[in-house]
Amino acid sequence: MPHFVTITAKKPKKMGFLSFSSYNNRKGIRQELVDNNGLVMREFTMERPVLTLNLDNDFHVRLYEFIKDHPLTHQGLVKVEDQTEKEMLVAEQAINSADAVIIAAKMNTKEYRDFAKLAGFGQTSNDEVLKSKVIKMAYDNPTKFLGIYHDDDKEMRTFLHDAISSKIFQFSNGTWKYGNINVGLTKDSIIVWLKDNIDVYALLKNEMRKPKKIKATNKMKPVKIKEIDD
Repeated sequence: MPHFVTITAKKPKKMGFLSFSSYNNRKGIRQELVDNNGLVMREFTMERPVLTLNLDNDFHVRLYEFIKDHPLTHQGLVKVEDQTEKEMLVAEQAINSADAVIIAAKMNTKEYRDFAKLAGFGQTSNDEVLKSKVIKMAYDNPTKFLGIYHDDDKEMRTFLHDAISSKIFQFSNGTWKYGNINVGLTKDSIIVWLKDNIDVYALLKNEMRKPKKIKATNKMKPVKIKEIDD
């Protein structure tokens, strides 16, 4: 597959020609362009606003290496773009979007609701609206969508969202607390704390399933709780 790079003049309408002569790069090393006969060229003249290079061609490779670090390039007179890399990135994004949308379309109602909590979507009672928001994120930002969807701590983060809404964990004086126990400065710190206190996590999950609200306490026996250091 050919590998194309374009050299584009920043102001093509005003361009007559550009001459790229030998130069010292930023490390002070002399850079010279060598032709196909092994001779050093005095300069290379760019006579068109756009120059397309095929990196399967040896001279084009040398010309690309010569121009990409040239003072004229650093001055912003030309822009160097790897078109093949750009096309591959677009293709990769399209594939990721397609994969993400397929995953999103197969999610059930509970998964949509849980995902919405982690994505920070506003509250809505309309599941179809929620579904459309999730699928739209999957299409527009597949990287973010897949990051949330494949997060190993997704279930625990969903629980944490509900636990904070139920005021089991509260933020006070710059610290998250469970009752009188400091559990961290950030929500990620709470996740670490829950992993360290997995019995508490299991107990709270069980309590959260009950219709009544539970009140946070640090006197939950016989469960042992590890408190973080201040």
